[in-house]
Amino acid sequence: NVETEYYFDEKLYKRRFKIEKANAWLDSFKALLVRFETLNITWINLHYLAFSILFLRKIKV
Repeated sequence: NVETEYYFDEKLYKRRFKIEKANAWLDSFKALLVRFETLNITWINLHYLAFSILFLRKIKV
């Protein structure tokens, strides 16, 4: 019976959790999820718009 050693980095876990949470929020925007846009700049700007909306919801404006 061999014990497996696990490496756990708390800082990395917290950072990854924040990124995964942000990705889940972005999934709520259908246009970003499906990616109807063909130009990269339009797709990037949709992400900026989505993050702006999420930020405004977070600060309850």
